[in-house]
Amino acid sequence: MARKNKQTKSKSDRDLSNQDPIFLACYELLRARIDKKKISADDVVIFAVQGMQVVERYPQLSGPEKKQLVIDLSKQIVSDLKMIDESKRDTINFAIDMVLPTVIDQIIAATRGELDINKIVSKCSAGIRKLVSSCKGCCKKEQ
Repeated sequence: MARKNKQTKSKSDRDLSNQDPIFLACYELLRARIDKKKISADDVVIFAVQGMQVVERYPQLSGPEKKQLVIDLSKQIVSDLKMIDESKRDTINFAIDMVLPTVIDQIIAATRGELDINKIVSKCSAGIRKLVSSCKGCCKKEQ
């Protein structure tokens, strides 16, 4: 006799809508961390770091679910802020859509030791030194 398949939700099917208790709890925590500052498109990294810290409290969520939850939470916070106009909101949402997923992936890669931070810092430092040395003549104060 064949068993009937149970219609249960797997981790990948979990609905984390803005009415889900996990979403609401994470929203309140993230909102408390972000609410006190002015938000701009430059704050996408802050959304990533703060959001990842908040959703990490829920080990029952898979990695992709946590990533999507951080993105959805960020969008909801931007949507709920009254102090930003529509064009700024669109710009921030565009940054969330285009940048936030990659920032999350890079943070995860760094925490797993998959990025050679020393190599990146070394290259950045060398580039900055080169830029500064080429700018010395034009940046001197006139006397």
